[in-house]
Amino acid sequence: MIETQHPAAPTHLPWFVTEPGQTDTLMVFTGLFLLLFTLTMGVLMFRLLYLPVTLVPQEQKAKYEVVATLCLIAMFSPGNFFWVAAVLVAMADIPDYTPLLRQIADAVRRIAEGSA
Repeated sequence: MIETQHPAAPTHLPWFVTEPGQTDTLMVFTGLFLLLFTLTMGVLMFRLLYLPVTLVPQEQKAKYEVVATLCLIAMFSPGNFFWVAAVLVAMADIPDYTPLLRQIADAVRRIAEGSA
């Protein structure tokens, strides 16, 4: 059977039009590009969501856990509220009241021992 070209078909086809049975290079390139782009954007988004946790010093365990929990919730929520809250909590300097509370407890203990 002799294949004849349709009279309305152009004589020169663009490079991305493949012959039947040949590999479509544009589709392969586009698929690889989409796969790499999706993986790259996923890694960047996870790093951005994890950013507030890196701002908190490891010594402040309670603050670290609160920020980590807010980041985890932000990962699965559609809004940015939890992530913004995590950034604000991470940036806020919360004073340590434990020495003051320990002094108050010691003073109360001394008062209680003196009156008994």
